[in-house]
Amino acid sequence: MGGKTGIMNGLADVVIGAMPSDDSDSLVVYGNRDFLVLLKPSDNPDLPRANLEVAKAIGHYVLHAPKVREKHGADAGLIVRHYPKTKQEEQCHREAVQFAFGLLAPLDRLKTEWERANGDLRKLREIFRMPSELIEALYQS
Repeated sequence: MGGKTGIMNGLADVVIGAMPSDDSDSLVVYGNRDFLVLLKPSDNPDLPRANLEVAKAIGHYVLHAPKVREKHGADAGLIVRHYPKTKQEEQCHREAVQFAFGLLAPLDRLKTEWERANGDLRKLREIFRMPSELIEALYQS
């Protein structure tokens, strides 16, 4: 694993690191409180895209880990691939993306900041730490 950043907040231990391949898993949940968010080598942690990837992984953790535990028991883990391979994985991916957008750029705040920045995507990218094309798509939806 590449460089790691550990975040310990009392709720969960999160380790953010880079995997050797873009085909590696993006999230590994083990136990009730522990999970790994694994960025692709192409996701520089200093770039806005990395924030989106981490927020998506958190979305999977919040939305899908409880369902897996409910179905398979309290000790069940969860592994999420960077690229979904089944229709169910694609649906879960869409749900995690929606969660990430809501986490990083709630619509009411996005509209307020859009007006304040006069639609300047460079300024909005700095505010939300998300790729400009996603900010614009969110605003127009």
